[in-house]
Parts: sequence; C-alpha cells; structure tokens
Amino acid sequence: MLATIVTYLLIALILEVVDRFTDPPLFVRRPSKHFPWRLNISTGWWGAREYWAAITLGSISALMLMMLWVGLGSPVSKDLGRVLLVVLCVSSSVLSILHFRLVEKFKANAWWMTVLTALITIGFGLVASAYADSFIVNSTRIDAAQFSGAQKALTTVILVYLWAFFATLLISLIVFAVSLYMAFTTPTFFEAIKSNPLTAPFRKRYKPGLEHTRRSWMLGIVFVGSIYTVFIALTCWQYLLSHVDSVIEETIVFASFHLHPRDCGIPGRGQD
Repeated sequence: MLATIVTYLLIALILEVVDRFTDPPLFVRRPSKHFPWRLNISTGWWGAREYWAAITLGSISALMLMMLWVGLGSPVSKDLGRVLLVVLCVSSSVLSILHFRLVEKFKANAWWMTVLTALITIGFGLVASAYADSFIVNSTRIDAAQFSGAQKALTTVILVYLWAFFATLLISLIVFAVSLYMAFTTPTFFEAIKSNPLTAPFRKRYKPGLEHTRRSWMLGIVFVGSIYTVFIALTCWQYLLSHVDSVIEETIVFASFHLHPRDCGIPGRGQD
C-alpha cells in the first residue's frame, strides 16, 4: 500500500513539474464523460528514432519505479525486471545506431573495418586456443592434445565469449563517449544566440524552439540509455564470468565423452 501511494505522489509531482516548465499545457480537455483529459502529445510526426527513444525512456522509468518498490519492501517480479533490462539494452542500442547513423558510417568504411575484424578474430582465435589448452590441462592434468574434441569446442566457446564481450563493451563505450563529447561540444541555445552577431543584441527576446527542445531530449535519452546499457552489460558479464568454470568443465566432458558431468560419477566420490 505504501509503495502505491508513493508511486502515485511521485507521478503526480513529475507531471506537475513538467506542466510548469512547458509552454503548451500537458493535459487538454476532450468531449468524453469518462476520460475528459488526455495528454497533449502528438505522435503523428514521430519516426523510428522517436519511437525507440520513447521505449528507452519508458524502460528506464519502469526500472527506476521497480527499484523504488524494492526499496519500499514491496514484492517485484524478477522476470519482469529481466525483460525490462533486455528491452532497455535493445532499444538503447537501436536508438544509438539510428541517431549516430552507424550503419551508413559502417558501409562507408566497410573495407578497412572488415580487415580489422579479420585481424582481431585471428588474434582472439590464438588467445582462445591457448586458454582452451590451459583449461584442459588444469582441469584434467592430461595433455590437451588427448582431448581434440574438447580443444575445438572450448576454443569456439571462448572465441564467442571474447567477441561478444569485446563488441558489447566497445559499442557501449563508443556510444557513451560520443554522447558525452556531443553534450560538451554542442553549443546550447543561448550560446548559439550569443555567438551570432545578428541575434546577439536581441538575445533576451529569444526562447528555445521546439526543434531545439526535441534535439536536446533526443541527445539526453541517447546519453542516459548508453549509461544504463554499459552498466547492464558489465553486470551481465560479471555474472557470466563468475560461472565460466562450470561451463568449461561441462563443455570438456560433453565434447570428449558426449555425456553430462553428472553421468560420470565415480563410486565413493562426492557429487562435486
């Protein structure tokens, strides 16, 4: 009950603050008996970026609301939290790709990026092969060449892990760095007015237009979404790396004997 009351008051406060600091009214009346008020928001001009930004902002708001409920001691579904994390990461990534036009930039630089990807893959392959042999020797105390199937399987698994970790972390950090760079280098509305000799003498008469407000909101959502995505990616990889030993052991046993580790129990030994 307390969480519901706090949530209602918080939403009412946010709506009141937004209504005070926006020129058009946030709510308008309409000829309806049961729902006489509606949000004064038009989505007719929205494109793909605006919809992905709305999904990102909605996911962040829902996650913060869930954190508030957890702090107040109310039960929260973990599955719903995981779904929101996935939705946030996907929507933030797609929004960043659309906002910075990464697909067009990749097509324009495809040749050297392909060569760089191939070189990185070769390097990751050598590292994965060395780690696979090391894991096999440390786990079995037997020469890794005796487990050729496990060698190939572990090398593939480690290579996928390395590429996934490198790609998610690199893309997230690049988007975060670019957003931060644009936030510091892009002049504000009043700075642009003051730097223009035609508008500088009358700068007090100018107010930020709708286009400037939309651009600022979009950049802010991209920036905040990238922060959440980096944090979520690091948390997920920390969880995965903490369970990597059991995955490696299961891979060695299954690739070598096509059995699950629990099927290889030794009489007189414990389950572990």
